[in-house]
Amino acid sequence: MKKRYEVGLEKLDHAASQVSIMQEELTKLQPQLIEASKQVDEIVKKVEKESVEVAEVEKVVLADEAQANEQAAAAMVIKEECDHELAGALPILNSALAALDTLTTADIAVVKTMKNPPNPVRLVMEAVCILKVRSLLPCT
Repeated sequence: MKKRYEVGLEKLDHAASQVSIMQEELTKLQPQLIEASKQVDEIVKKVEKESVEVAEVEKVVLADEAQANEQAAAAMVIKEECDHELAGALPILNSALAALDTLTTADIAVVKTMKNPPNPVRLVMEAVCILKVRSLLPCT
C-alpha cells in the first residue's frame, strides 16, 4: 500500500513539474500571443473596411449591369426590327437585280441617244448604273 502511495506521489510530482514547465512556456509565449492578437485585430479591421468598399463597388457594378441589360434589350429590339425590314427588302432587291440582268446594250444605247432624257428616266438610269457598279464590286 505504501508503494502505491509513493508511486502516486511521484506521479503528482511529475505532473506538478510538467505544469510548472508548461506555465513557464506559456509565460514566454505570452508576448507572441499578444502580438498575434494585435495582428489579427488589424487584419479584421482591414477586412471590414475592404468589405464596405467592396459592397459599394458591388452596388455600382449591379447598377451598371442593369443599365447594360437594358441597352442590350433595346439593341435586340432594334436588331429584330432591322432583320424584319431586311427580310422584306431582300426579295425586292433580288427582283431588281433580276430586272437588271434583262437590260441589253441596245436598251442603254437608246437612252444614250436621248439628248435630254426626262428626269424620271435620268433618275432610273442613275440607279441602274449604281446597281450595276455595285454588282460588279466584290462583297466586303
